[in-house]
Amino acid sequence: MKTIFFGLSIILSLFSGCIKENKPVDNDLLVFNTIEKVFKAFADRDTLSHDTLWFKSPELVVFGLYDKAEFFGWDEVKQHFVASAKKIQGAHFSIKCKEIRMSASKTTAWFAVIADQEYQTPEGVFENNNIRYTGILEKKGSRWLIVQFHGSLPKLVN
Repeated sequence: MKTIFFGLSIILSLFSGCIKENKPVDNDLLVFNTIEKVFKAFADRDTLSHDTLWFKSPELVVFGLYDKAEFFGWDEVKQHFVASAKKIQGAHFSIKCKEIRMSASKTTAWFAVIADQEYQTPEGVFENNNIRYTGILEKKGSRWLIVQFHGSLPKLVN
């Protein structure tokens, strides 16, 4: 019975789609690096780095982790980053899974990330586990910029 359970566990983990991040190749590497830089900027509370990673347009859309965390256009998004950087004293992300898909035209990419986050505010240290981040990047000239971003927390089971 243990052998069947162990075998089934391995098979399920292989097909879960989130064992490890997929390794980028060729053009995907630039997308991969952009996503890495975004999470580093979040962790470092580096608002200047965000300036080079996001599509500075009224069409940019960001949905955050909590209710009413909706930001439309670069001006609102940047204001949110600046306010968050002032409130949060430290942050750390542990990326569990990162998937990137590229369009056939190589001008649009989609990503999905599952991560744990720990952050510190004057009120204390907080954790969010298994956060799901998804987004869309578009190639603008020689750079990949985020045009849509979404974060969500899993439903907690009581």
